[in-house]
Amino acid sequence: VTGMVIVTVLRPPTAPVVLPKNTSLAPPLRRLFAGMIDFGLGLAVAGMLAGRGGWSELGWWITPDGQWLMLTVLPCMSVICGLSEGLSGRTLGKLALGIRVSSIRVQLGNLDSPPEPPGVARGLLRNIIKWCLPPVGLIALLDPEGRHRADQFAMTAVVLPDDPDDEEAEQGGSDDL
Repeated sequence: VTGMVIVTVLRPPTAPVVLPKNTSLAPPLRRLFAGMIDFGLGLAVAGMLAGRGGWSELGWWITPDGQWLMLTVLPCMSVICGLSEGLSGRTLGKLALGIRVSSIRVQLGNLDSPPEPPGVARGLLRNIIKWCLPPVGLIALLDPEGRHRADQFAMTAVVLPDDPDDEEAEQGGSDDL
C-alpha cells in the first residue's frame, strides 16, 4: 500500500518525450494484450512448476495454493520481464504483438538513433512497478500521454516501429510501378 501511495503521489520527472526514430507510442490495447500474454505464460509455467493438480481450472486460483502461487508469480514476473526488457526491449508478449520497450530521450539529442533497450536497471524498475503495484496502471487512464506510471519513472516508452512501406506511400509512392 505504501508503494502504491508513493508511486501515485510522486510525480516522475516531467520533460518532453522524444521517441526513437521511426517509432510511435504503441496503442493501449496492444500494450494490454502483450501484458496479458506475458501474465498468462507466467501463470501457466508457475502452475506447472508448482506440481499441484488443478492449476488449469479457474476455481483452483481462489484456493490458498492458488493465491500463494499468484503472490509468488508477480515478483518473479517482475524479474523475468525486467531482465528481458532491459536486455532486448521485448518480452514474449511484446514480440508476438510487434512492440518493444525503448529508452526515451528527455532532452533533444540525436533524433536519428534507432530504438535501444532501456538497460537492466530501468527494465527492473519498470516491471517492479508494473507487476507488483498493478493498480498504479490505472493512473495511465488519467495521464494525457496515456503512458503507464512505470514507464514515466523508468524513462521508457512502449513503442511500435513504423512501417517503412507506409512512409514511402506518404512520400509519393515508390518507383516500382
